[in-house]
Amino acid sequence: MHVKKYNLTEQIYENVKNDIYKNKIKQGEKISINRVAQKYDVSYTPAREAIKNLIKDGLIIGTANKVHKVINLTKKDLFEANEIRKICELYSVKELIRNMGPKEIKNLNDQIVKLKSFQNEKNRSTEDFYFADISFHQNLIESTDNSILIDIYQKIRHLINIMIYRINSREKIADVFFKQHIDILKMILDRDNKKANELLEHHIKKSLEYYKENFLQ
Repeated sequence: MHVKKYNLTEQIYENVKNDIYKNKIKQGEKISINRVAQKYDVSYTPAREAIKNLIKDGLIIGTANKVHKVINLTKKDLFEANEIRKICELYSVKELIRNMGPKEIKNLNDQIVKLKSFQNEKNRSTEDFYFADISFHQNLIESTDNSILIDIYQKIRHLINIMIYRINSREKIADVFFKQHIDILKMILDRDNKKANELLEHHIKKSLEYYKENFLQ
């Protein structure tokens, strides 16, 4: 595969990351810098930097001999990540409601409009589903403007994204998930913390259940 000679490190990083998300590069699979450089027809340096960033993100385990391995996740790993995710997102909802002003209200309404457009889009791609689901949860965290919380969430973000990408039945559940997102946002706009938390907990629980049912080895 040939990539454009622009911002090579970032392009290679994104390609390899998405291949890991989608299970095109298998769990525990060996991956060398030379192999990556050859695959994308680039020099050693951008391939090395891309792999270095993936090691930093925890998606690849670094080794001394430069032949690295993709992480080998268990359901236990993802369950534990999901628990941390729930704590972070429930806190974010509480803080968003407590500090909500005109800017936050506009942002929430914009998100609802965007989610409704995804629902009504007949030719919606699976990438649309990924983008909408990941963005929804990321926006909740970033709305707090709490740098420590954002950093904690970043450490588990890739594990959560693996879960989202590997739900086989996503085409069937996309509309359900979009509706759940919209309902949560509406409760936040109503400043109903209790109901928003109930809906969010249910949504996260169902996400994990769908993942367990459709886990790709």
